[in-house]
Amino acid sequence: WSRNVVEELGSETPYYGFGSSPAIVGDVVILQIGGEDGSVAGFDVATGELRWRAVDDKDFSQSPIVLDRGDSRQVVVLGSKRVVGLDPKDGAELWAHEHRGEQGAMGNGTSSPLPLGRDRIFIKYANAASAVIGLARTDGAQEASKLQETKGMTRSYSPPTVLGEHLYGFTARFLSAVDPVSGDLLWRTRAVG
Repeated sequence: WSRNVVEELGSETPYYGFGSSPAIVGDVVILQIGGEDGSVAGFDVATGELRWRAVDDKDFSQSPIVLDRGDSRQVVVLGSKRVVGLDPKDGAELWAHEHRGEQGAMGNGTSSPLPLGRDRIFIKYANAASAVIGLARTDGAQEASKLQETKGMTRSYSPPTVLGEHLYGFTARFLSAVDPVSGDLLWRTRAVG
């Protein structure tokens, strides 16, 4: 099966075209597709039938990620204004955090979210800032809050990665290592850029 999200679902083609990779949870394929009726969509993996749309936020080339919370799996998406956790079965919003990222003609300053274990997520959301978002449960409800912000790793088209206890990624042409707990820049080099 195939779907034309612009013609069939009213998505707006991003400046650089669609670059989102799908996430698959059970029998649902999840994509960040943009559009006024919900910027994230869940499709039946066997038939391509639209199951749900969610999240009122603009996004461009970010990919949804699957977060294992131990007792459940959820999909985390990062838009131009918010990072949101969704139930992959029906797209129900489980939690959200407004980050107030930057928005420009070519897209926004966000990249795909990066899980740091089961209760933290690293987000690059602006040209000059990134943050670690913490997830907690209060009376059965999930809540998200900013644990720390760092300027040690900022906007780049290259997504960051985590190895051991550190984050690695690019800020412009500089490879950087950041401590995700403190936000401290550990080192930066241009040797590889």
